[in-house]
Amino acid sequence: MKRAVDVFNGTFAEVKYISFTNSDIPFPSSTAALRNLVEAKDPAVGILVYYLSREDGDGGWRQKLFDNVEKSAEAYKIPRCYPRS
Repeated sequence: MKRAVDVFNGTFAEVKYISFTNSDIPFPSSTAALRNLVEAKDPAVGILVYYLSREDGDGGWRQKLFDNVEKSAEAYKIPRCYPRS
């Protein structure tokens, strides 16, 4: 998938909540295992790719963005008694 956004919703989904639709193998139980499938170009992941973070990802404007996304998510979940991240 290619998206022209800095925060993609799939980024924050735990892998235990993701599954393949047309595959006999279970979805990887960790992001490291998913990365291995992507690197191996396993047909189960199709054309999925990943990109390494840029060097300015820590402490720059993106860090503030991710912090705000996390705060907003917690502010939504806590009053509804959803589990905290």
